[in-house]
Amino acid sequence: MNQASEKKEIAYRVALSIGVTLALLLLLYYAVDVRALAQALRRLGLLGFGILSSVSVLTVALRWARLQLALGMRPSRQILRVASLHGAAVAVLPAKLGELILPLALKRYHDIELPSAIGLLLILRFYDLLLLVGIGAVVFFLLPTTAETYPGYATLALFAACLSIATAALLPWLARIGRYLLVPALDAGGRVDRLIASITHGIARIDAPRSLAVTATSGLIWCSIIALSYAAVIEINGPSSDPLHAAAAGLAGSLAFVLPISGIANAGPFEAAFAGTLTALGMGLEPALASAVAVHLAAIVGNVVSVILAYAIFPLASRNAKAP
Repeated sequence: MNQASEKKEIAYRVALSIGVTLALLLLLYYAVDVRALAQALRRLGLLGFGILSSVSVLTVALRWARLQLALGMRPSRQILRVASLHGAAVAVLPAKLGELILPLALKRYHDIELPSAIGLLLILRFYDLLLLVGIGAVVFFLLPTTAETYPGYATLALFAACLSIATAALLPWLARIGRYLLVPALDAGGRVDRLIASITHGIARIDAPRSLAVTATSGLIWCSIIALSYAAVIEINGPSSDPLHAAAAGLAGSLAFVLPISGIANAGPFEAAFAGTLTALGMGLEPALASAVAVHLAAIVGNVVSVILAYAIFPLASRNAKAP
């Protein structure tokens, strides 16, 4: 793909993101009681929103730890900067352009070749997706409505959870096997071949013990997102809210991030999936949507605060420690 085609594709994605955001705003105006939505958001309060944002900062810290594990490097402020900047870019930029920050930052600050950095990004996203499916299947299995509405799917959900988590733990070995099996069948130098080669470069950095650690850390990341979702739901809808309902909504909203379309700052699909799950489980539309908006805004603020901490406070503390 030449440079002109790449610019056209980026412009198309940005325009699509703007369209998705405008569609969301129109839906809010015509289908939602805006006053009831505002009242539901006011129940959160500044203290509640601060708590949600703090949980989001914890999620960034876990992603920092996972990136260090995947790279096999000791904890460093530089890796924290890369992880926080990547998270903030993904949270704010449209059309998933923020994903480009991680490989570019790794190449610039750690002299990691771009194919290897892209491969590392892809493999981390595979871990995210596998653990999301695994934990989501566990939540689906535990929901009381599953046994009542889908009696034949409960055992299948548990099997899917075990399979997804086991696949994540064995991902480096599976990817290497796939490389040897698939590459001979591909055109040398083709686009798919380059993609698989990039993944292989990324996987080459993850050995067996670190693969298990990356899997566990990925699980903790999703647990922190579930905690963020539950905190928002109980603040807005009350302490009697079902934690499994909040977990299902948070995971459904996160799964919507996988979709190829998204709005400005990824607004749109996340709110629709989060609020849609809660309303399907019996919550009113306005509190459900308010919870989704609160989680999304807290995620953005938490990521931005993490960048400020990584670039301002930590270097300042380091300089002060060295002062006589």
